[in-house]
Amino acid sequence: MNERVALRHVSPIPLYYQLREALVEKIRREGLNVGDRIPTEAELQQIYGVSRTTVRQALADLVRDGIIRRQRGRGSVIARPPVQEMLPRLVGLTEEMRSRGRSVRSDVLECRWVEAPPRVRQALDIRPGEQVLLLVRRRYIDDDPVFYVTDYLPARLGLTPHDDFRGSLFDLMRIKGGVRVVRAEVTVEAVGAGEPEVQYLHVPPGFPLLRNVRTFFAADGSPVGYLEELCRSDRYHHFVVQKAE
Repeated sequence: MNERVALRHVSPIPLYYQLREALVEKIRREGLNVGDRIPTEAELQQIYGVSRTTVRQALADLVRDGIIRRQRGRGSVIARPPVQEMLPRLVGLTEEMRSRGRSVRSDVLECRWVEAPPRVRQALDIRPGEQVLLLVRRRYIDDDPVFYVTDYLPARLGLTPHDDFRGSLFDLMRIKGGVRVVRAEVTVEAVGAGEPEVQYLHVPPGFPLLRNVRTFFAADGSPVGYLEELCRSDRYHHFVVQKAE
């Protein structure tokens, strides 16, 4: 990728977008693989005859869309395709990623008993003053930190802070709590990264995240978990199929 390439400086299409599209086409044509490096900012300036501001804007677009990622010591490299979750399906992240040949692991950042906040009491149908197990985790896909997750679990599940929450929560709920999750209610919104996400997901302040709020239900219809999940939008997408009635 060392030849000079001319962009159209007199065009209604912004230079940064022309550069973005040129890089996408170059990646496709040369068959670059996950982890392959693309030229540095200085090299791109020289190759395409544009300013550093234009280069940085084009690269930021590619990072946001999950095409490249920044890697310390190497610069910009080709990223793995973002994970797509099919919302009509209810399956744990661990099981879903294993089926795709990808790995999942979790860091437990906090696990303790707390009094349930009002929104959690309502979702889990519990009394004021009742305690729930607060579980905060950072979850990785293929060693990339993608999720900052806060779970609230009712005491009736029988789980404790001493349990091993590094694996599948659904499996632990089934094996120890005797509960199989069969339904979830989900809301999704876009938010900007705050202090915890900047620290644990390695993103800049305000970076676009998906916020998923889920309430899980057992076969008897009782709520068995409430989750607030912040996901990197460049590494995780929702996929929804809609059909006309």
